Amino acid sequence: MCGLQILGGLSQAEGAKAVGSYNAQIARQQGQVAQQQAEFNAKTSEAEAAQSRTTAAYEEERSRTRSRFALAADRAAIGASGMAFEGTPLEVLAFNASQAELDAQAIRYNGEVRATALEGQAASQRYQGALGVVQGEQRAGVALLTGQTAANAAYWNTVNSVVDGAAKAIAGAG
Repeated sequence: MCGLQILGGLSQAEGAKAVGSYNAQIARQQGQVAQQQAEFNAKTSEAEAAQSRTTAAYEEERSRTRSRFALAADRAAIGASGMAFEGTPLEVLAFNASQAELDAQAIRYNGEVRATALEGQAASQRYQGALGVVQGEQRAGVALLTGQTAANAAYWNTVNSVVDGAAKAIAGAG
């Protein structure tokens, strides 16, 4: 009976150690998956940032084109009315042109602000991915320690049980 008890205890210790190793492997894999997901999200954010800049450039050019047509229509209307291109009509045209340019620049600025925010988001996602790997390694370490602690407890419980049984056998024989 004593030999079976020892084998059972040692088997339990090895099992606890194996479970700890398996849990550590899973924790590491979870950390790597978190990093891969974060990298995918970061690349998506960077693509959105590039798209924001492209869209803003396109909208900026469209705004300028619309403004050129509007200013041309204003000049034609002034010319058709017989007014000279001086004084108030000229000031109105200059003001409208400057406002149109400010609108075009605001479109570019807003696109750049959005792109910069998305790039910051990408950096944050990469940081979260790196953090996921670190946390996975920490959980792996805890799993290994937990497994080893359980293995040690099983081993020493077996040793104590064998020693107690031997002590009782010696006491009973004497």
